[in-house]
Amino acid sequence: MKISPVFRLVLIVAFLVVPLAVASAQIVLSQNLAASVFPVGASAGTRVFYSLPLYGGPEAGLTGVLWDNARVEAGINNQLTPAFDDLGVELFVEPIAVMDLRVRFARRWVYDTLGFGFIPLPEGGVSAPPAYDGDTFSRNGTVLEITPRVKAAAGPFVFLNALMFRQVRMDLREGESGWFYEPVSDEPVRSDDWIIQNGTILLYTIPTATDDQVLAGLDNTLLWVTGDELRRWRISGMFVWATQRVVPGAEFSLAVLVGGYPRHRAYRLESGEVYAALQTGLTWRW
Repeated sequence: MKISPVFRLVLIVAFLVVPLAVASAQIVLSQNLAASVFPVGASAGTRVFYSLPLYGGPEAGLTGVLWDNARVEAGINNQLTPAFDDLGVELFVEPIAVMDLRVRFARRWVYDTLGFGFIPLPEGGVSAPPAYDGDTFSRNGTVLEITPRVKAAAGPFVFLNALMFRQVRMDLREGESGWFYEPVSDEPVRSDDWIIQNGTILLYTIPTATDDQVLAGLDNTLLWVTGDELRRWRISGMFVWATQRVVPGAEFSLAVLVGGYPRHRAYRLESGEVYAALQTGLTWRW
């Protein structure tokens, strides 16, 4: 397998540069479970990584809300679903509180054991799920994600905008059109396409009598595929709860989204196809 320059870069940072400073690093283990309807999906994710403060940390004299969480993280990320398993490396850099960047490269193994395998499509991506009723296959590929974010807070309000670029390359067979169904974006794509997703979140922090964080607000998500018009527009209500009281020594989080699609190739709110998603996570730090 040919290794891309981006993959080489992430490997170098993750496994050569970061361990040199392991004495000042935190080791972080993060696990999450997620499920959704319209589209139907489920996943289990695990991240193990080093987290290093930038600029020498508070003891170096660079303190304040813009710098306290400045850090670089590098490690291993695995995402398992009923259709595929992504195993790869991840690099995260937050140079200042108002922006960060995440790069992930993974090897994807698509399997059809549960009937959700690789779905090759005819030219143009027609007959993509949920309309597809053909055969599924096991297949290998790669995933590259680049996600810059900007963040802001004013009083009880929190704003976040994430612009994600994802490219999925699958090992195609002779006679296949090059189109296939990509289950994470829930879209028909070609192997050279870039999937571009912009998510904007505005949340209000609800006061509590404990140290728990409770937020509620709106999530607005747009999705394009290169060379095509807007594929998806989704608006959802969002609720987030984070606490350290559920599991001793760990941070627990819960996020719930419920909404609909003003624009989608298959789903319509007026037809009762309501998007809903639930995600839970646990994070340990040492």
